[in-house]
Amino acid sequence: MIMWYSQLKDTIPAWLHSLRYEDTGRYRLSKSAYHPFSIDATSLALDLHLMLGEPIPNIEDSIKFFHDQQEEETGFYHEPFKDELNGNVDRVYEMSGTYFGYQVSAVLMALEILPRYKFNFYHRFLSPGEISEYMTNFMPWDRAPMGAGNMVDHGATMMRCNILMGEPEYNDVLKEMYVWLNSHQDPETGLWGNINAQGKNGLVQAGYHLMRGTYFYDNKAPNFIEKMTDTALASLEECAVFREGSGEGCHDMDHFVLLERALHYSNGYKESDVRSAASKRLEQLKVLKRDDGAFSFMATNAITNHNRYEVTPGKMESDLVGTVFYLETIYRMKKILKLPVLWNSSVTHGVSDE
Repeated sequence: MIMWYSQLKDTIPAWLHSLRYEDTGRYRLSKSAYHPFSIDATSLALDLHLMLGEPIPNIEDSIKFFHDQQEEETGFYHEPFKDELNGNVDRVYEMSGTYFGYQVSAVLMALEILPRYKFNFYHRFLSPGEISEYMTNFMPWDRAPMGAGNMVDHGATMMRCNILMGEPEYNDVLKEMYVWLNSHQDPETGLWGNINAQGKNGLVQAGYHLMRGTYFYDNKAPNFIEKMTDTALASLEECAVFREGSGEGCHDMDHFVLLERALHYSNGYKESDVRSAASKRLEQLKVLKRDDGAFSFMATNAITNHNRYEVTPGKMESDLVGTVFYLETIYRMKKILKLPVLWNSSVTHGVSDE
């Protein structure tokens, strides 16, 4: 029996090629994307090439594009059309720049290439106690755990890049982050943040990103791994997006990366339940696969808004966010089910398999 996902490694490269902006090393997010190229699309396209084990065309041009869009003062990357950001939103440039800094630096580190500038935004955290104060007072654990978890992942990733650029003192900042995280982890849910803010789903999405850049990156088993598994499985049951005919990239990827890693670190806690959930959801994910051979972020349409930008009109077509996220999701599901995987884990959103 041929599974619906068996040809992905063959169909996705042709679709990815169709998103290239001439021979400039730049990519658009989907065929109907509002912009002919972007940092978001280009970094995810390079990630996708690495996932598929495909050579990256015009890679020198891609790197130059990243370098040209990096801000020297903070080290953050901003889109050529950054004037489209809503400047009335508090800290919007920090939030957007943080996301792109993490995504681009993850790609560059995988390619063993350094950014043009260090991520100087984090320099203030070299003073003892500063990162703890920032995590307590400037990350929204009570009102938006998802955002807080993202910020941990993003910051940790960029600080690791700074270490590679000759600033080993950031190792002490990462150690301080671990102290904070260990002391703020909820022993009941196994995760971080206020469950009343965004429900179990919010805690799982926060926990995935948080641990992707810390515990999973360093191959450290987090505390309360069984409680974490319980919360993720309960979230799958409660959240409407995990239903036949529905789907959304962040939800699926975050839950199944977390569950696969939890299964790994717990030496098989609730393995039958995790395997059952993965098997059921894997079959349902075919609704996300488009006729063009890749994936859309939503079951009903391509992603419309990403990292605070309006990016596509939401047609029934694949997009780079959905394709990277769902390849990573299926990668983790197949690891859970002990099935062969024909591509690599994402360098921007995946984790080490050690």
